[in-house]
Amino acid sequence: VEMLRLTGASVVADELELSMLNSGLGMMSPSGRWVTYNTPMAGERVASAHTIVFQSRAATPELNCCSVNGPRALGMLCEWAAMRRPDGIALNYYGPGEIKTPEAVLTQTTDYPREGRVEIAVTPRSKKPFTLALRIPHWSEKTRVLLNGKALKGVKAGSYCEISRQWSKGDTVRVEFDFRPHYWAGRTAYTPRSLDLAWTLFGPVPRTDAESDTNRPPDFDGTEPAWDKATEMPARLTVKGITYKPVRVKSRGGILDGRRLFPETAAELSPSLFGFSEINSKADDEVTLHFAADWWMALSVNGETVFDNFKTGGNRSDLKERNNAVRIRLRRGRNLLAFQIAGGTCKGCWLSLGRGMTGAETEARGRRMGYVNMASIYRGPLLLAYDPHHQDADCRERPMLDSSSLKLRPVSDPRWIKPWLLFETTAVDGTRMRLCDYASAGVAGTAYATWLPVRFTRPPETQFGKQNPLRSQRNQVREEDTNRQDAKTPRAPSRSET
Repeated sequence: VEMLRLTGASVVADELELSMLNSGLGMMSPSGRWVTYNTPMAGERVASAHTIVFQSRAATPELNCCSVNGPRALGMLCEWAAMRRPDGIALNYYGPGEIKTPEAVLTQTTDYPREGRVEIAVTPRSKKPFTLALRIPHWSEKTRVLLNGKALKGVKAGSYCEISRQWSKGDTVRVEFDFRPHYWAGRTAYTPRSLDLAWTLFGPVPRTDAESDTNRPPDFDGTEPAWDKATEMPARLTVKGITYKPVRVKSRGGILDGRRLFPETAAELSPSLFGFSEINSKADDEVTLHFAADWWMALSVNGETVFDNFKTGGNRSDLKERNNAVRIRLRRGRNLLAFQIAGGTCKGCWLSLGRGMTGAETEARGRRMGYVNMASIYRGPLLLAYDPHHQDADCRERPMLDSSSLKLRPVSDPRWIKPWLLFETTAVDGTRMRLCDYASAGVAGTAYATWLPVRFTRPPETQFGKQNPLRSQRNQVREEDTNRQDAKTPRAPSRSET
């Protein structure tokens, strides 16, 4: 909300809407009795009273920080739904109801966000002209705005449509949003291969009681030579005045387990480990590394740090989950991969490492089989989810969808609990699949998923930047889309004007 006040950028309001309608509503049970502590993109919804039971108090077992803060997603709507501009009103929120401002009363008749048509009746409070700036979401590529039945020109996605005039009672504005599916594309939908490498290890380095505190990173002043700046395999490594000789091993299934390699450290307080390995590449290329570690970890490639959670917190997880990913550049020939791990409460340290497809492999396979990515599907501002509760049969392997032919047909489910939205579509192999709105997914206790394999006609463009400050896109990225910039950014409303 503060960013919207400071910038006046409509895409900030887009994010507020996406957050409120998806994660905000998704953390609440249908009855409103409880909220979640964690609302994952894939998994199960569990009441916060169960997840953070340590906050339970006598006679109020469901009272905790989440239960009182969860409704703020809706409560804060009044701070950004409509905002003052020097020349009038910025309308950010769409939904049935009435908004009263000093300039006019805006009455919306609509079933948004279920449907994309919004009728706005403008009742001015005086004859003084003012501007009504309508937020056009970034995901609505083709939006029609009609003033008293006449279509307006120059309506652009990711900006405000400004209507300046002397308004009269009976004036109406109709907005027709583009509710075709749009996608937030993630990694390619191929299981990353375990990356087994020959490693040169140094350590493990013992840590003091203070350094073993998992709430803060270890206090190392550095190594000689600097491990994270290394471009050649070091012959030795000195840490805090102690020189360590190399230990050469090979990972198994992509896993380096310090507890197995150094059983004598079982009594040590969360030791640290340094490791180096080489990756050979036939050409300049890019590859995604997928990894998990215990506990603090930093990763360097050819003397450049590519991942560092020493300042942001631990990343411990299941060995094979590999819930971290980083895209690295490989130069032709040898590339030096280096890491530092500081073990957590498990009295040891381990690294689980795999790799996705290189850019060249992805392009080659894309030409042969189509560009298949794990992607989230949106309809308007609503994220859709796969929930076994609504399927004829639970498919553990989600069938592939095709973005160029995806059709969403509204259907109903007579069983208890009914979702707010439910659609049926057909996968590439002919399998029927149902998708519900994310806020309704998992409320019956089932494990749901929002990342689904989707085939695109061209590689999805997902790089974040000024030209693409958005998470989603249509089926095919066009050159004019990626180069498009808004010609005008409205002035940010000041705090006193809000």
